[in-house]
Amino acid sequence: MGLFDIFRKKPEASPDIALDGLDAWLQAQVASLQRESDAKLAKKAREIRFACREVKQLVTELRDAQLSNPSVSPKEKQFMAGNRQQYVRAALQLISQLESSPSDESLDQFGKATQRSYHILQEFFSHETRAITEKLHDISLLVKESGEISSKSPQQLAQQIMKHTSQLLNALQRKKEITLAIQRENASLEQQRAQSLKLHQQLKDLDSSDARKEYAALQDQLHEADAAVKSGQAEIRDLFLPLDKPLRKYSRLAEHPDMISAYIMDPVEALMNDQKLEILGALSSLKIMLPSLQLQKKIEKASQAIDATSRGRLRHYQDMLQQARELHDATASRLNRSTFEAARRQLQKALHDQEQQTAGSQAEIARLEHELKRIDLLRHKEEIEEMVRSLLGKKVALKLAQ
Repeated sequence: MGLFDIFRKKPEASPDIALDGLDAWLQAQVASLQRESDAKLAKKAREIRFACREVKQLVTELRDAQLSNPSVSPKEKQFMAGNRQQYVRAALQLISQLESSPSDESLDQFGKATQRSYHILQEFFSHETRAITEKLHDISLLVKESGEISSKSPQQLAQQIMKHTSQLLNALQRKKEITLAIQRENASLEQQRAQSLKLHQQLKDLDSSDARKEYAALQDQLHEADAAVKSGQAEIRDLFLPLDKPLRKYSRLAEHPDMISAYIMDPVEALMNDQKLEILGALSSLKIMLPSLQLQKKIEKASQAIDATSRGRLRHYQDMLQQARELHDATASRLNRSTFEAARRQLQKALHDQEQQTAGSQAEIARLEHELKRIDLLRHKEEIEEMVRSLLGKKVALKLAQ
């Protein structure tokens, strides 16, 4: 530090202002500025009223002015008088409006409404109309200046600052709400993941349990029983296949046509229902009548098939198929009574529902984090600090309580 540095004025430090205390601090700061602004507005208002009185005097002079050209015809005088009366009436109405509420709009409307009469009057009273126009131009400038002062009113600027402050406070509150919501969702997500792991383990334990092995064994038995049933049915159908056409012709002559029709329609079920094996008697009669049934080359095959349908063979098929069906039904019944599949479906549904819930939580967290990134507190803060600097001419540092 130099010898004379202690005498140099140190730069004024930027005051730290809490966001929720900015309004009161700002109102205290702008009070004196607002008084200055109000004083400027009052001065402009007085200047406008004074100018309005001057215009009113000029309008009166225009109304009472005499023509300087004696050669103007009576028709032209009448034309001039009508336009002067219209112009004077509109000008006095304008002055009344400006005295109560000065605005550029009323001046613009006056100019448009009196454009024709003004140009006509210039031919007769150019000096008077020009004086009115110049003074109205002065009033227009005063109105604009007054409007600029009003637009830069410290109180209005302070209100704009507080509007931005309110937006920043809302953003802060929303940020807190989102942060808490993310924390809740993350906590819930951890619980959901733990539950998913638990369900996965339960499903894994179930799939390696004795119940699973027993269920798989029953499924294998059911497949084997089903294959045995289908195999037995296929052998019976193959046995009676060469007899299909002969039986159809014989059924019209047979003693028991209904039984014959049953074997034609479904030899498997017909044989299972034919416990007395009455079909053997019918086949014996059929064999005798084969030459008369006009079967041509199929007689030999039919005869061989009849010879193959012995009582022992048919009874074997009946017993074999009956046993296969009983084993199939018993195995299917045991499978239906098993709780393994129901328990597994229940676990799979619970796991699916849990995964859906987890996906929903992850999507909600992503949405909240995206919204959180869009909340630019620093930008809001810097905008408010710049507005305060522009209004007061000094820097401030906003403190955000987060």
